[in-house]
Amino acid sequence: MPGYNSKSKQIAAHHIYPKKLYPEKQFDVSNGITLCKKCHEKTYGKESIFIDALVRVIQKMND
Repeated sequence: MPGYNSKSKQIAAHHIYPKKLYPEKQFDVSNGITLCKKCHEKTYGKESIFIDALVRVIQKMND
């Protein structure tokens, strides 16, 4: 998660574009990112708020 440096070994798979809003991206591998369990829990119910931030993380990793 941007700005958070977790050392946790508990990770969770996360859809960058929520499957409820973007069902066509549900199985797209590029729509996935791993988050620590605590950060993943923070996104529950407000996944769409995190889309831009997570897209920037992926872009930064690919630069």
